[in-house]
Amino acid sequence: MVGGPNGMVEGDIREVMRDKSVVVDEMYLDLLGVKDVGQRFEILGRRAEVVGISEGVRTFTASPFVFTSIEDAILYDKRYRADEITYVMVQCANDAKVEEVADRMREALPSVEVLTEDEFKNRSAKYWMIGTGVGFTVIVTAVLGVIIGGLVVSQTLFGLLQDHRPHFATMLALGFRDRTLSMIVMLQALGFWLIGAVGGGLVFLGLKGLAEDSPVPLRMNWWVLLLLLGVQLITCLLAGRWVLAKVRKLDPVSVFAS
Repeated sequence: MVGGPNGMVEGDIREVMRDKSVVVDEMYLDLLGVKDVGQRFEILGRRAEVVGISEGVRTFTASPFVFTSIEDAILYDKRYRADEITYVMVQCANDAKVEEVADRMREALPSVEVLTEDEFKNRSAKYWMIGTGVGFTVIVTAVLGVIIGGLVVSQTLFGLLQDHRPHFATMLALGFRDRTLSMIVMLQALGFWLIGAVGGGLVFLGLKGLAEDSPVPLRMNWWVLLLLLGVQLITCLLAGRWVLAKVRKLDPVSVFAS
């Protein structure tokens, strides 16, 4: 069935085609006051019977999803007329090319907006990230995290430099090449990056496990992971370059004199 939940804990999703029948997700049973299949309640004054319990359905908003037939959905939601509908989901045949089907539908239905699954996903993400305050909050939090992380790494490396000033001064006095000094400092920066990547990954996996049964579970795409690791690496390397500039300015005579 097109547009149904990914999985069912109890009942059959095809039962929603019966009159006044609905399927709710197990995550929102307590919120909706539902205890088991067969229970009856009202939606805006119209009777509804729970014929199944789904799993894996999440919503970014506070309102849970309730699955039912199109005919009952129109009767439950008084805002729409019987001939009015917001979205229609179409499933292509296994051997059909989605883009070609979408193009033919656009030609046949010029007054209807046709979106593929990826286009609909991108529009939803763009809406939440740009059209609402949620995206601005996420972006500001990410920028602050990068800035604070860079400052922490820089100050930690600078602290190590201060603790080992005599050693670096000795190396400079003995004529160590700049390449050797650069390697020492940058390897320390890479070490911080590795510790942060592994530590952050473990924290994320722990939080992911805790949030798996929450209304908003945590997910990570591979390209987002690579982007985060790249930003973290650049931040650590820039911090290392800043500390390396401090090392190059050390005067062995003044260090030993103090």
